[in-house]
Amino acid sequence: MKLLSKINRKYAAISGIVSILGIILIFIFIKYYISGETEEKLKVTEFNVQKNLKSGYKVEFAPFIEVKELGNYSVENLNLGRKDTMLSRKHGRKSDSYRQNRSIYNVGDKSYLITVRAENVEQFELIISICLPIIIILLFLILAMNIMARVINRTIWSPFYTNLESLKKFSVSNKKKIALLDSEITEFKEMNHTIIDLTEKIKADYNRLKEFSENASHELQTPVAIIKTKIESMLQSEKIDRESATQLQSMYLTVNRLSRLNKSLTLLTKLESVEYDERKKINLKNFILNRIDDYTEIAEAKKIRIKKDLREDAFININEDLLEILFSNLLVNAINHNFIGGEISLQLNNKELRIENTGNPVNINPERMFERFIKNDPAGESSGLGLTIVKRICELSGMEICYNYDNSIHKIVIKFHYKEYFI
Repeated sequence: MKLLSKINRKYAAISGIVSILGIILIFIFIKYYISGETEEKLKVTEFNVQKNLKSGYKVEFAPFIEVKELGNYSVENLNLGRKDTMLSRKHGRKSDSYRQNRSIYNVGDKSYLITVRAENVEQFELIISICLPIIIILLFLILAMNIMARVINRTIWSPFYTNLESLKKFSVSNKKKIALLDSEITEFKEMNHTIIDLTEKIKADYNRLKEFSENASHELQTPVAIIKTKIESMLQSEKIDRESATQLQSMYLTVNRLSRLNKSLTLLTKLESVEYDERKKINLKNFILNRIDDYTEIAEAKKIRIKKDLREDAFININEDLLEILFSNLLVNAINHNFIGGEISLQLNNKELRIENTGNPVNINPERMFERFIKNDPAGESSGLGLTIVKRICELSGMEICYNYDNSIHKIVIKFHYKEYFI
């Protein structure tokens, strides 16, 4: 959930709770006010009746005022005090609710029973008629405030989202300083300064690491080449015995492996730094047909047959050098891990490229096949970086690669994102 959505929901929830509490308080207040007004009206009416009786006037106005002279009435049966009562209308079936007060008033030697009534207002209807407009106004205010909050928040947070997009596009290989939108908000300013300082530090650390890797790789090439030359010279010497020749042969293979590993690590470092940005549209079918003959001789040495099923022209945007490395690694891998007299199948359509080869099963989880230095035979000559390089090239080129082994067949499938990379 986005931060603004969460904040707006919190505002809406709090506003709803406050509004409900406000409506309840208004309801209680109005009810209390109406009851108080009714009681006050009874007091005033009773006072006026008593005043008139004292002056010698007997006033009656049924059903609101009733005055009876007491004779032998028992006070216990007079229902003195205040209460709610229902009285029927004349010539009608409907009854009305009244608030009633009965009291005894003495004037001279006479006693009077004074009954005063005030019609109870239809409280529920009155409260609804008062509260409904208030509720509508509150709901309108809550809605208006939420809309205003969304608009204001989007305006305030606009630099944040713009800078977030810039941060997503940030690359350590880009020499330009990251461009962030300035803001008047102090917290955003501090965040921008922190991001700029952090990205510059990351780029500086990356450049130092890259420089070290390049220097180490370059410095390794010369001594490795010298060692190879020395070993080759010693192997060609007639004075060397068989045991020494065997040891030198083992050393030569190890040096070759070291040389290949050095080249693979250098290439992987360049891929990680995205140095192969230059792309062009390449017809994959024509590319494979033009390159497949380069590997025929290697395959024939193991009596491996290469089958081609290239059905459609497929155009992809990719760096040509990377495509060369990808195709070479996959085909050499299919030859090296194949049976003598085995088979390789190349299948291409406008959605995917399949490379299948016969071979022994592997003891590696297919999900870990593309990790660095993962190989089926730890003592083998493979560097364990070939498929890692292939996967990284696919990622840079917007493609997806997956591996599976089924019925003595190794299957590698490269899926293309048609909308973006194909025509």
